[in-house]
Amino acid sequence: NNNENNNKEEEINAHKKTLKDVAAWLVINSMNSERIQYNMLQIQDASDLWRREAFKRVLKDSHLLISDDLNKNLKVFAEEIDTSIKPNVPEPSLLTTLVERKSNEFIDYLDSDSLKIIKEIKERLEASDVTGGFSNDLEAEQQREQEQEQE
Repeated sequence: NNNENNNKEEEINAHKKTLKDVAAWLVINSMNSERIQYNMLQIQDASDLWRREAFKRVLKDSHLLISDDLNKNLKVFAEEIDTSIKPNVPEPSLLTTLVERKSNEFIDYLDSDSLKIIKEIKERLEASDVTGGFSNDLEAEQQREQEQEQE
């Protein structure tokens, strides 16, 4: 009788542990998902700054059917999709590095107010980036979204 009670108690404890593990896994995945969404929003906020200026320039040059300026301004909206297969797992890079690289690439479209906002975005990303960066997750998510848009 005592053994039966111990077995039932062990079984109940095992079920409790399983439930706790499942709940913890759900919370951790939810937090990871929220972080990825937050990081994507920060990147989109930064991209919006140079895209807004590029869009103004496109509208200004839209009466010209073909011009170098119009083509240059339209290229701001195109995002390259890297389909190459790496021979090894790439090192994750910080999102602040991604924002820095993109803002430098489109510096001609950023005024002083936009540069201040870029700085704020980088500070927010640095504050939220406690684990060394998840830009690979973010870039993969952006690539999936772009592929869905193209379909």
